[in-house]
Amino acid sequence: MVGCFLVVIELTAVKNFDNITIQDIADQANVNRGTIYLHYQDKYDLLNQIMETHINELKEIICSQKCMSANISV
Repeated sequence: MVGCFLVVIELTAVKNFDNITIQDIADQANVNRGTIYLHYQDKYDLLNQIMETHINELKEIICSQKCMSANISV
């Protein structure tokens, strides 16, 4: 459901998250509302998954930077 992640990010650029509906997300992602509900409880669950994904990506970047720094120091 990466497409939904991108859609939410795009929609929040033009609309307050509180005003975004699952239907808005479904329409933009070209999926049925029910498909979104198969993967997420609600739009807040979807937002949490987006944030978790980004946090994990940042952790990986930080870890790889630390590993590179450790290798340079040796």
